[in-house]
Amino acid sequence: MFKRIDTDNDGIISIQDLKIARESGMLEQNATDDELQALLEWMDTLENAYEDGQIHFEEFRTGMILLPPSTTINDLLRHFREKGTPRARYSRNSSVNMSNSDLQF
Repeated sequence: MFKRIDTDNDGIISIQDLKIARESGMLEQNATDDELQALLEWMDTLENAYEDGQIHFEEFRTGMILLPPSTTINDLLRHFREKGTPRARYSRNSSVNMSNSDLQF
């Protein structure tokens, strides 16, 4: 999935890659720009994230590992629409701060 969304094959997913993936039907067509940005920001702030405004493969993998196995990117986008962005924030001085209720699907 990461390689399919990384449309320019530069090894990272940018907001532009997410928009192209949405327009081409790989992501939910009715996902808003704000929801795409929320997805990017959520994955870019998990443990060991680069926090550079892009999704690196390691961040993508970490984000998906935290979720039930059958969860898709579109499930995440719907979740952000319905319940808001999970409060996941990694501090280099601590660990990921996220409750199970933040990611109930």
